[in-house]
Amino acid sequence: MNLTSFQIQQHDALQMVRRHLEKNGAAERDALCACIADYLDYRHRLDQFLADHFHHLCNVTCYQSALSACCAREAIITFFAEVVINVLASSPTELDRMMARLSQPHEGSRCVYLGSAGCLWRVRPIVCALFLCDRAEREVLAPKPELQRRWQSLRDEARRFRWPDRPVLFDELEQRFMAAGCRSPLMYINTSPALLNVKRRAAAAAVGRQAP
Repeated sequence: MNLTSFQIQQHDALQMVRRHLEKNGAAERDALCACIADYLDYRHRLDQFLADHFHHLCNVTCYQSALSACCAREAIITFFAEVVINVLASSPTELDRMMARLSQPHEGSRCVYLGSAGCLWRVRPIVCALFLCDRAEREVLAPKPELQRRWQSLRDEARRFRWPDRPVLFDELEQRFMAAGCRSPLMYINTSPALLNVKRRAAAAAVGRQAP
């Protein structure tokens, strides 16, 4: 069985980021860590919210029973910036484990990153972190309007880092690596026609606001 295109793209992006950091030394790593500090703070608050309110339900009804809807697909949407963030937050051993998994033919419909101890990502892709199944929303959020508002606020906050209708972290990281000569299919913000159109409209609107 051959590797899937998803595995190849993920492996190449992970390897690219690791090589970039090895080549450019501590100063580059420190600069990137400073860039992602606010995002890591956001992810800590998001993960704490999920742990506080959904851990028991998700663990018992999905993970232990292996019926999880969260990790039921082999391929997930990951932005290049998320690979960068995860590399910065992970140990070499954790990254080696991810690369080894991506280098092996993958059978079944489960996510390639789902290991025996859970997800292999230290900082999961945001699309995974923000996913709640219908049952979780119905049993946990629906009876508690205040909890619904907090959840929606966390979802809205994610846009501040990834949706390029303004300067955002995910675009900044992509452009930083592109300036260093890196290219990846995961650089959606600078390759996706739809997202490039969002950037163009935002830039035009900014120019319009500055006009006298």
